[in-house]
Amino acid sequence: MPIARSALLILLVTCVAAAAADEPRFPVESIRVSGLRFASPAIVVAESQLNAGSSYTEGQIRDAVARVRRLPFVLDTDVQLEKGSVRGTYVVVLRVTENKPLFGNWRTSIDMFATTRQVIDPSTGRSETVSGRVLRDHVDRETIGGRIFPGSRTMLAVTADIGGTDPLGAGDNRYSIAFTQYDLFATRASIAALVQYREFRQDFTEVPDLGGATTTSFGDHLIWNVSAAFPLRENQALRATWHREQRTRDVNPEGTDFLVRRSVHTADLSWIYDTTDDLLLPSSGVYATISARAYRDSRFTSADPDDPRNLNAEYFWSRDLVAGLTKYWEITPHQSVIGGLDVTRGSSGVGQIAGRAGYTASLWSGHAPGSGELRFHLEAEPAYSDSGGLRASARAGLVFRNVWGVARFDLSYNGWRLGNE
Repeated sequence: MPIARSALLILLVTCVAAAAADEPRFPVESIRVSGLRFASPAIVVAESQLNAGSSYTEGQIRDAVARVRRLPFVLDTDVQLEKGSVRGTYVVVLRVTENKPLFGNWRTSIDMFATTRQVIDPSTGRSETVSGRVLRDHVDRETIGGRIFPGSRTMLAVTADIGGTDPLGAGDNRYSIAFTQYDLFATRASIAALVQYREFRQDFTEVPDLGGATTTSFGDHLIWNVSAAFPLRENQALRATWHREQRTRDVNPEGTDFLVRRSVHTADLSWIYDTTDDLLLPSSGVYATISARAYRDSRFTSADPDDPRNLNAEYFWSRDLVAGLTKYWEITPHQSVIGGLDVTRGSSGVGQIAGRAGYTASLWSGHAPGSGELRFHLEAEPAYSDSGGLRASARAGLVFRNVWGVARFDLSYNGWRLGNE
């Protein structure tokens, strides 16, 4: 059923930014940044995409403030227009509340998973629903890190992400170094590179280690990610990303169960339209994206029926076209609702549609800059694929953040109905 194909065409047409209405314009004499102690004002000015000597509408200045607020080292931003030295011109003052250079994030989540399967009885031809187990997973993660600004347009961040296990009982601690160059060659473009070391502490009580199949080298623990963003006009950008990591996979050749390693490469080219007012929990704005994605994966088959450990690895490239649109409506100064739609079309012809609806509310906000905010969020996401699978998830939680970091608690329920068998 080609539902995803039709919805993808609709989304491709919808994700086009409308021309700005005819508004009064403010000639900008200069741009000034206040409130910074650690970061360079040059980064803030570059990310605002404002230029001295140009004229801007109130909406364009508001969008510039939103771009600054989405920076990872910025907690909040507002703007003030002051009279310039020349009559009729203005000085744009961006007042920034900056996060601390040393930060910590804490997250705990309780996630429940349930599956049902549609099975066709060969004797009657009728489809029956078979329910699976309900699984519960509790994850605590703590992140500590720091960032420095070695140059006027560069940022270096080091983080340690502790806690959590994967489904095989492996420890999932991660240590990262990330470098970002803003305003690359004075073009307002940026490039970011990340290297992450991920620990593997496998517990093979249920999945045996056969013949050293899970032996890993230092390079197997590394995750590499490089992305570059090129701003276009009116809140639009192009972003290119390359990602590489080693993953473990449970395979079952000839009825034997053991782990193998596989190298996964992903390349992504995206068009992005973003007017959201926050990086973590937006309360207003639009986020739209159209992405062409290619990823290199592998499948394993047994080359020798008498020795299932003798595997053949077949490598192949898959391609996806992904489009998404999310709208945030601020219904009161402290409450917002969310609606969105994501569509994926794979090279195999299988597509998926995922809807999104949500609600956020500010429960408490400190009066002093940087003192913090407590927010409640509620989200629901149904998804349907052409293969007949149906997925639905619901999540609720609390988020507190201030200049020292973010604390988050989430409770989620995830259900899958698999296609006919």
